Amino acid sequence: MSAEASFQAFGAQRGVPVAISAPMVRSVPLLADARTDNLGPLVGVTFPGGFQGTIGQLAYRGYSKEGQGRMFRFTVASTWVMESTPFVPRLFTVRKGRITDDYHYGIEARSDRLWTESTGLNESYEVTTGPYQDANWMRQLFQPTFVEWLARVPPHDFSFELAYGSLVTSLDRDLVDPAGLDWLCEATGYIAARIRDECLE
Repeated sequence: MSAEASFQAFGAQRGVPVAISAPMVRSVPLLADARTDNLGPLVGVTFPGGFQGTIGQLAYRGYSKEGQGRMFRFTVASTWVMESTPFVPRLFTVRKGRITDDYHYGIEARSDRLWTESTGLNESYEVTTGPYQDANWMRQLFQPTFVEWLARVPPHDFSFELAYGSLVTSLDRDLVDPAGLDWLCEATGYIAARIRDECLE
């Protein structure tokens, strides 16, 4: 099944139309690195917890020193958790080894690595936050059940990025299975709710 057919089936299951493409907001590093202005195909969805957003395909060609590079393909889901901005402006939980371009250059925003006691989490992800992040608040966010879920449930190519209220989850591949799109929706709602709940405590 092609990506377009998969999204059409996914949209039909939910009774929502599929867009061929739509403008992309470069709200998190993955989207900022992408050498394209559009996502597509994509579907507007309501994630568990009542969060509104989209799930779609991100595809772009990287560039190397020699010229055009390989194609990069991700399946991404995005929503907003505006309550997070005062507590955790930036939080990037990115699977180790993820590559978003063949040739990286420029200035990166300063960030601090977050250490956790979970071996499984540390082996799978690089967790970074903005400077001066409240470490105690982060420990409360990454409570044992959340850490255990991150370490054991998502596939090996899963990541999530939060920047100034914008939450983007991703898998480093095309999803050509509506069941996989359902899983990414569930995961996005779970993470959004976990962040929101901690912000409201």
